[in-house]
Amino acid sequence: MAVYEVYIPPAGSKVGNSAANARYVADRVSVLALIFPFIWLLWHRLWFWLAVYLLVAFFLSTLGTTNLAILGAALTFLPGLYVYLEGPNMIAGKLEYQGWQLAGLVEAANEDAAAARWLERMETTPQAASPARTSETPVPPASANWRPASATDRPEFGLFAED
Repeated sequence: MAVYEVYIPPAGSKVGNSAANARYVADRVSVLALIFPFIWLLWHRLWFWLAVYLLVAFFLSTLGTTNLAILGAALTFLPGLYVYLEGPNMIAGKLEYQGWQLAGLVEAANEDAAAARWLERMETTPQAASPARTSETPVPPASANWRPASATDRPEFGLFAED
């Protein structure tokens, strides 16, 4: 079973801000990311990391034309290894950059099971009493005990967790 980070869309997005529109990022590695990191980065539309990967791969391939050809050949697997290990964190970082908020963690066997568990959790938590709203009154979250994660209480997973 994998641990899934649950991200809810930003307020005012065309997707809508509800638990049903959440994105789930699994904390597991992908063999495709190790073997074909270029394709994996393209598939997940991680443009910044794709550019970094291409720059590093180009630099390592230029080592093949120098006296350090053996070192360059030995190091060519490192960018793919990094994508293999840190791919889920790259996806989570992209979502956070786009304004998605980390809502919680769910343990499940696959993404569908994670979605079912998350929606079940949202249905069983007591709803916040909502007074009459005006345009200036912020909309409360889906449950009374939910709050957006800050940098200090963000759950950590991955190989290089931030301190």
